[in-house]
Amino acid sequence: MTKILKDEKTDRVLAEIEVLNYTPNPVETVLQASGAAYNKDATSRLAVLMGDTFHESPFRHAHFTFRLKLPLYIFRQLQRSEVGRDFVERSLRYTKIQSSEDFFWTKDYEKDYIERSIEIYKSSIELYKEDNGQGLKAEEARRILPQSMFVTTVMTVSLSWLLRLLETRVYNPAAQPNTRKIAMFIIQSISNEVENSNLLYEVFNPYARKYLNTDV
Repeated sequence: MTKILKDEKTDRVLAEIEVLNYTPNPVETVLQASGAAYNKDATSRLAVLMGDTFHESPFRHAHFTFRLKLPLYIFRQLQRSEVGRDFVERSLRYTKIQSSEDFFWTKDYEKDYIERSIEIYKSSIELYKEDNGQGLKAEEARRILPQSMFVTTVMTVSLSWLLRLLETRVYNPAAQPNTRKIAMFIIQSISNEVENSNLLYEVFNPYARKYLNTDV
C-alpha cells in the first residue's frame, strides 16, 4: 500500500513510499545475530546492544525494501549514508520527464516566486524535449533538468542505516527541513508496516533516548 506525505502549505505531494519486502521479525533477527558474539543462539534483550557503546553490526542483518518517490535534491542527501543501503533509481535515459507536475516546489523556499519557478520548470522541459527531438540522446538532454524533479527509487536498507538516518537526518539540527520530514516518514512507514515487531517501541525510541536524548 502506497503512503503519501504532503507539504502542509501547498498540499502538494512531497514523497510517496510503498514497503515491498522486509526481514520477517527483524528484532528477533537482530537478537539472533548478536547472540553469535556471546556464543549463544540469541541475545535476550536489545538493551544489551544499546549500552554505553552502541553495537551496530547485529542491526545490519535486518533489511527493508521499499519504493520511494521524492525530489532529487533530497534523495541525494539520503544517499550520503552509504553503508547498509542499495538502490535502483529511475533512469532518465529510458524514461522522460513530461510536465511541471514532475517537479516539487514549496512556499518555504520559493515563497512569492512559485509562478516564476514553475515557468523555469516548463522552460527546462521544453528545452529537454527539443534536445530529444533533435536527436540528442536522453542521457545528454537530461543535463538541464532542475534538482527539484521527482525521482523514483527502490531502496534496500538495513536497520542500522535507518538508525543513522534517525540521527543524521531527523534529529540533526543542521538537517534540511524537508529532508527531515521525509526521513521520519520513511522510518514511521516501515515501522507501521512491519509485523511481529514494534520497531518504534523496541528499537527507534530506545536508541533515540539513549544516544539522542529525545523520543521518536
